[in-house]
Amino acid sequence: MKKKKNLPGTPEEILSYVTPHRMAAWKKKAEEVLRTYLFVMSKRHRHIAWCSHCHHFIRLDVSHHREETTCPHCGSVGEQIHSWRGYSRLHDRILTYTYSSAADGALVAVSLYAEAWWYEKGVMPWRVCPTVLLDSVSVFRIGEGGAMACPAHGRWPTAGRSRDHVMIPRYRGNNYKNMGVSLLWRIEIDGKSFTRAVKRTPFRYVFCAIPAKKRNEILRWDGAIRLLDRTACYSFAVECLAKMGKAMQTFLFYAAYNAAWGKVINWKGKTLRSVVRGTLTKEEKAWLHEKGEVLSPSVLRAWQELRKNGIQQTLLPEMAATGYSLRLYQEVPDVAPARILHYLKKNNAEETITLTTSPCAKR
Repeated sequence: MKKKKNLPGTPEEILSYVTPHRMAAWKKKAEEVLRTYLFVMSKRHRHIAWCSHCHHFIRLDVSHHREETTCPHCGSVGEQIHSWRGYSRLHDRILTYTYSSAADGALVAVSLYAEAWWYEKGVMPWRVCPTVLLDSVSVFRIGEGGAMACPAHGRWPTAGRSRDHVMIPRYRGNNYKNMGVSLLWRIEIDGKSFTRAVKRTPFRYVFCAIPAKKRNEILRWDGAIRLLDRTACYSFAVECLAKMGKAMQTFLFYAAYNAAWGKVINWKGKTLRSVVRGTLTKEEKAWLHEKGEVLSPSVLRAWQELRKNGIQQTLLPEMAATGYSLRLYQEVPDVAPARILHYLKKNNAEETITLTTSPCAKR
């Protein structure tokens, strides 16, 4: 990896951002996000269970093996496990990401791998201690990009080994797949630490307008590593698009993860015109701020091609409303785009009238 001016270049420099006090707190949080189980260890006392989340013995109203039940003590929802039914393959694995802001302005993402073998011969579940190991540490700095310290052992499970390799931050879940025991069932993100870390930094621009549910679904794919790296590398382009309103913020969010969306943007642009590859009119800017509709890459490519060819009459709101795409422009190059948009508007209006006046619609 090429050394950058303000980024740490050695594993020791990257790992210096992780203090022992913080590591102890992060390990405790990683244990808490493991799946909850309510272990019933006696047929005679089958309404007494031990909760793996709060570590308390509780009384069950209904006792059924593998039934989801809410712990009355901590409120966590988990499966009941009856020991005489067998649970020798009960094994949990998870990859967690925790975030923090450093004093020098850097954003730090720490990845921890946690696992628990709940069955040990002759050992009760409350005597089992989950294993939590440090997987990798990533440091991001605006305008510079990111650097990750991780073990140099290819695609094999590497948690706990020495982090002697520095590389561009990337997804680490593949290192824990296909282990022959159980799949890595999810990646957990500490949302509160993420919100605190990106507060008052340009990183916040790509998150403020995205619905929380959709945002978390996508971020859990890789722990937000790719999005943070793209934001750190191309801070000007990210800030320009984010300030255009909710529509561009949403487009920016998907562009970081989808190559087809990302190619539409000139990430290395130094002006708004060069970033979007065209000049936005006042009407188009106002529409982006007010409406906040999600743009598809095909519509934005068509708009860029029209501006490149000197066609200024066709506006982005009309293209988004009718679905005018680059493919349509290339198939009928001799027909003026304004005429095609007029036809598409008329056709859509007729279809709406037909649907509202049809016998099926009246029913």
